Amino acid sequence: MQITPCTDLAFDHRRGVDSSRVLIVGADQSECAEIVTSVRTFGGFEIQCAYSADVALRVATEFLPGFVLLDADGLDIDCYRLASVLHQHAGLYEARIIGLTREIATVDRQAALSAGFEQFLTLPLRRAALEAVLTIKSHRGLARQRMCLQPD
Repeated sequence: MQITPCTDLAFDHRRGVDSSRVLIVGADQSECAEIVTSVRTFGGFEIQCAYSADVALRVATEFLPGFVLLDADGLDIDCYRLASVLHQHAGLYEARIIGLTREIATVDRQAALSAGFEQFLTLPLRRAALEAVLTIKSHRGLARQRMCLQPD
């Protein structure tokens, strides 16, 4: 598989996402619960969790979150592929995908950017870092180029 710019422009990039909705994706349920608790401390967020890629895709397309906090270390699918697939859904194109990792040095920055990750935070999450992500607008906005997964 390779990631290339999409030529399908059938999506409607004007459909806004709800920045008060947060989807947390990770295989470790107790770690997800800790992240939910952290997000709740800021108030005003509607939160959903998914513990596998399949569930994440289903929940995301129904819930249409403004933020996806995606654990890059422990899923049943390559996190870059999941991020790319999420961005291919018209209603999720503007969602801010934030990667969560225990080892920032292992992040393939080019693959992450191409797949749609906006940035990575290290686990365990620091309150200030999480607050910064959840309270500022995307610096990439509509100028972000849509990338798609293509079979080799």
